[in-house]
Amino acid sequence: MDREQSDLSSDIEKDDIYDGATEREYRPNQSRIVSVSGFNPYPVEPTLPPYRYQKKKNGKFRRWSVMILLPLVLLTGALASSTYFGLIPLGDGKEPLEAVMSWFEKDDDSTNNQTDALDRSEELLADQTLAVTSDQVQETKWQRGLQKEQLWSIITIDSDNGTNQANATHSVQIVPLLSGDFLAVVEESGTLYGLDVRGELLWSKGPEEWGVSGGKRVIRKWTGLARSDNGRVAAFTTGIESVVWWSNPQRPYEEHPLPEESIAPILGVTANNELIRLSSTENIEIVDRHGEVIKEIKGYGPSHQPKIIEPLAQKDLLIVTEEGLLYSVNSEGTIEYEIGHLPKERGPINAVAVDKEGYIFIGTDQEIIIWQDKGEEIYAMPFDSACVSLALTEKGQLLVGDRYGQVHIFTQNQSPKL
Repeated sequence: MDREQSDLSSDIEKDDIYDGATEREYRPNQSRIVSVSGFNPYPVEPTLPPYRYQKKKNGKFRRWSVMILLPLVLLTGALASSTYFGLIPLGDGKEPLEAVMSWFEKDDDSTNNQTDALDRSEELLADQTLAVTSDQVQETKWQRGLQKEQLWSIITIDSDNGTNQANATHSVQIVPLLSGDFLAVVEESGTLYGLDVRGELLWSKGPEEWGVSGGKRVIRKWTGLARSDNGRVAAFTTGIESVVWWSNPQRPYEEHPLPEESIAPILGVTANNELIRLSSTENIEIVDRHGEVIKEIKGYGPSHQPKIIEPLAQKDLLIVTEEGLLYSVNSEGTIEYEIGHLPKERGPINAVAVDKEGYIFIGTDQEIIIWQDKGEEIYAMPFDSACVSLALTEKGQLLVGDRYGQVHIFTQNQSPKL
């Protein structure tokens, strides 16, 4: 064992183990190295005698005395101070005890009076608040109606290209881009337009020849637009079935053909750039860019067959039928609730849009209608130009495309209610 101890001491003193400044600082001191050669297996006997506690006398009595006397001393001091400073008057012929008791009763009455006054103030404030906000509670955001700001004429803008035909129908669909600019499609001519934030024409792209197929010339036309929840816009073409994605009017960032099995009515796009289409079995399918079906939502019969689909928050879908029924479907494909039904005499629904607060805008051949999210109609205005499309900008403007090549821009009416 002594040999082992000497070996250990020699190893510790070597500089190659502790060669740095920090290592030398923490080098073990030779005097602290202890070599243990064995241990005593017997139990350790205590070396100090046990401590004897002396019993305290009258401990409980002293504690109770302090507990009783201390509050009495404090109360006496408080009364003496109050009397000295005149808080408790003793010169009105009352005994001291009577004066003290009457002072306490007076203070209690004052507290009650303050409480009653506070309650009356709160009631008065509540009445005033209800009186001020009763109209605001009843009046919703869009109840005052719409106010027209601007009118853009797409066909007049592009008249140099020969698209301004007298008495022709030009159904305009317009959608805002992330950049604040706009894309518009005129369905009859198959033309795509890029517009700036003021509605001025940046460019137009008409039908294009894409070769010959089966002895016939193939012409690609622009047929429609759809805006996803992330702000990107999909432009669809026929002849050469494809989808072109845009986020600004300078150039598209993605373009790819649609597989043959994807040639079906496309009713919208999701936030993940997936297509929402109606299958041959009248089910709703969500497909990716390659035509792979990601999700299928079973149809609910002819009375619930979709005509228009508008994506909502949390992957829900707002569905509009040919019969004018609006209902909501959740991400699992279950109908959450039927929002409402527009009577046939008010015309077929051509377009819908939903703002961030959940207000639903409905466009027909005759009217523009605003519903709350539960289907309660809060506003309607005549619209003789026949609404084709509805869209909302980030600023809360309502864009209405009509059948005469025009875009009507509305905002919330701020004029005082008559």
